[in-house]
Amino acid sequence: MTIKAVFFDAAGTLMRTRVRVGETYARIAANHGKTVSPADLTDRFRVCFAAAPRLAFPGVAEESICALERDWWKDLVSEIFQPWTPFENFEDYFIELFEHFLGAGIKDRAGEYARRAAEQADRALAFERASELYDKAVALVASEVDRSELLVKAAAALANAGHAQRAAEQYLAAATAAESSSVVGTGPRQLRRLAAEQHLKNGDLGAGWEVMRQVLDELGIPVPRSHWRAVVYSGWRRTLFLLRGARSPEHQPKNVPPRLAERLDVLWSVSTSFSMVNVILSDAFRCMHLLDVLERSVEVLDREHERGETAEEEGVGAVTV
Repeated sequence: MTIKAVFFDAAGTLMRTRVRVGETYARIAANHGKTVSPADLTDRFRVCFAAAPRLAFPGVAEESICALERDWWKDLVSEIFQPWTPFENFEDYFIELFEHFLGAGIKDRAGEYARRAAEQADRALAFERASELYDKAVALVASEVDRSELLVKAAAALANAGHAQRAAEQYLAAATAAESSSVVGTGPRQLRRLAAEQHLKNGDLGAGWEVMRQVLDELGIPVPRSHWRAVVYSGWRRTLFLLRGARSPEHQPKNVPPRLAERLDVLWSVSTSFSMVNVILSDAFRCMHLLDVLERSVEVLDREHERGETAEEEGVGAVTV
């Protein structure tokens, strides 16, 4: 006979918690306005835990297990507190239990739970709470890739909550984390652009322009050095636009090169960000954006047309042979 697996009933037999479960549950519940006897919670835990379905999910993809485990524990804890309902702050209470995993050294699992809770708060438009939970997840994960992704989500939540300054700081932190990661994701330059936008929305023109100027330099976009140069620059671009004509391409390009798309995004971002602050500078970048859209679109369409004709000729040649 071949033994494939050995199962142990570990809870309460092979190992015990240093502090009774009821005491931990009661202590954290008190932080959220619910007072229950630790002894009652311990007894209730034993009853509910014994009656709960198995904490096992055969045939389920590995990436789905964390969410299923979280739901399993949430249902269990909810059942434990059933005699003391309503528990108005139950959601916040359950979220705080994540931090209890730290005592057992399960930082990755706690971080994953915090991430999922943050995403749930985000979907519910509770942006303040979402940003707090994303911060907790950031503190728990070890990978720079995960940190960058979580910082971006935290920054977006802060921006949606109206905290532009803090959002800018998080975007810059995400850019730093992204630079030390080799995995493709939201690029550091794009994150710095988003940080600059938040600085400008917050009225911090110095910090916003400093970060945005760095982005412009990296993309090779010229910046007028004075008020009058910006006026001349706008006039020159408008003249080129009029000479070229306002006719737009009949078709939109199918594949816009990533760097060109990023350049157009940055030009649009600068023109809109400065529209209420420096009209002349904003207009200079708006004219550059408009002319680039028309000229570069035609260039991309011409290349696509050439590739299409080449492919068609090769196809005809193959048929003839």
